[in-house]
Amino acid sequence: KPQVNFLVAFMEETRGIVSDEDVHWWKERQQTLDFLLFIQKVAARLGHTPAQVAIRWLMQRPGGVIPIIGARNPKQLDELLAAAEFTIDAAGLEELEAVSRIEPGYPNTLLHGHVRTMIHGEHLAKLQLI
Repeated sequence: KPQVNFLVAFMEETRGIVSDEDVHWWKERQQTLDFLLFIQKVAARLGHTPAQVAIRWLMQRPGGVIPIIGARNPKQLDELLAAAEFTIDAAGLEELEAVSRIEPGYPNTLLHGHVRTMIHGEHLAKLQLI
């Protein structure tokens, strides 16, 4: 299947006459598509469905994430519950984390700039900047 690049298609379609906000929206959509395509590759490699891999990935993330699944029929329920029957290796988890990582935007970008110098006392230590 060909790789789809929504951002390039959008920029070509509009010939670059778009706002920064529009470009940001398309970049987010492209990242989502890239992640879904990556999940499909991991699923094929592991011999499971993309839904099973996505659920298993959530189950293995730190912090005790418990995915809520929704099935429309018993067959789909069996497929989704099968995510509990395998694990994703450390390398696969690292790849999924890397490809799903988002760039923090505002206000995080603001706090990395000169505004950070205006935060005093114990409040600076409380900030968890990415």
